Amino acid sequence: SVNISEIAKTNLEAQARKKELLEKNGYPADYLDVPYTCKKCNDSGILKGKLCECHLALLQKLSVEGLSCSPILAKSTFESFSLDYYSSIKDVELGFSHRDIMGGVFAMLKNYAENFGPDSPSLFFSGGTGLGKTHLALAIFNVLTAKGYSVYYASARKVIKQLNNEHFGKGDTDLNEEFSRNDLVIIDDLGAEFETPFGTAAINEIIDDAVLMGKPMILVSNLDKNVFEQRYGERVASRLNAFEIIQFFGTDI
Repeated sequence: SVNISEIAKTNLEAQARKKELLEKNGYPADYLDVPYTCKKCNDSGILKGKLCECHLALLQKLSVEGLSCSPILAKSTFESFSLDYYSSIKDVELGFSHRDIMGGVFAMLKNYAENFGPDSPSLFFSGGTGLGKTHLALAIFNVLTAKGYSVYYASARKVIKQLNNEHFGKGDTDLNEEFSRNDLVIIDDLGAEFETPFGTAAINEIIDDAVLMGKPMILVSNLDKNVFEQRYGERVASRLNAFEIIQFFGTDI
């Protein structure tokens, strides 16, 4: 019969002898060991049935590099955002100038980025075209990715197209998995996509899932809250109660 304990003992002795011979001949004791980059998962990318930190870091890097091909990302920082484009004339109805209001929006979003965490609230950016919504959304993206957070950013049109491809077996990625593994999801240009029953249902499901999971999300739309609710229905309207509404003011920059 095979004595397992004796085999284990012989194996350990052989390993010790191997290290001894390596060191005797001027080599490090671990010279013949595989030099894994990640010591936690031995470069498999999987740890205890889940994606390892090294795998997540690589996915995050690829996500940032994918966006970096667009010049708008490098330009969209808090430092490059200027309030000079907004009128300093007091708006009679609002009681403040657009510059004053946008100064408050800027400060609030900068603080959001600097103090972001899993419990951060979801935000809904609303306002006309050219008011800086995408700029500040990407400024948040830049701050968070620099801190090591993983952020998913895409237009609503791209998200719906990807979900449609997955639905018909044409996609090679799982968007729901991407959403769940990222710390923040940013969906831009909501309402600018072509209106279809599938698209409307997809947006409803995405917002539903984010709210139910407590996942921080930023929605960016040229539609105001009322028109947005008419477009996407009562279910989205109720879910938007879980979002902080950030209204952008001014004229098209």
